[in-house]
Amino acid sequence: MSYTPGMTEDSFEVHFGINYVGHALLTKLLLPTLLNTAQTDPDSDVRIIFVSSAVHKQAPVGGIQFDNLKSKGINPDAMARYGQSKLTGPPLREGAGTAVSAGESGLSTPGSRRLFMSGVEDGVKNQLWAATSDAVISGKYYEPIGVSGKAGKL
Repeated sequence: MSYTPGMTEDSFEVHFGINYVGHALLTKLLLPTLLNTAQTDPDSDVRIIFVSSAVHKQAPVGGIQFDNLKSKGINPDAMARYGQSKLTGPPLREGAGTAVSAGESGLSTPGSRRLFMSGVEDGVKNQLWAATSDAVISGKYYEPIGVSGKAGKL
C-alpha cells in the first residue's frame, strides 16, 4: 500500500499489478480445476475470495483510470492508486463457483496513527466468513463481518 510510483515487470502500475493482475493470473491458472470441480461434484462449494479493503473508497472519482494502468501512476496520489486497485474484483466464469471480495478486518479510520487495530485472530474473520458462509452471494463486496452493500459509490 502506498508504494512510490512504479511499474511491474509486465508494465502495469505497481498497485494494480500487485492487487489485481497477479490475482487474476492465479485465478486463470486455477480455472480449469475450479471448473472441473464445479461440474463433476454438484455438492462442491468452489469459491474465490479476493481480499479487498475499505480503502477502495479512496479511488479516484469515476473509478479505475484505465488510461493510467500502463503508466507509473504519478497521478492520482498513492492512496488513490491503491484504492483504485482495490476496486477490482475476482474474475470468474459463470459456472465456476462463487467469487466475492472481502474487506479486511481491523483497519483503523482514516487519519488514525495505527493502521491495524486487531490481531490476526480478528483480522481474518471476514475472509473466513466469506469462505464458509451459506449467506455469501457471488459478486458482492463484504465488509467485516459479512456485511454487504457498503461498496464505495463511484
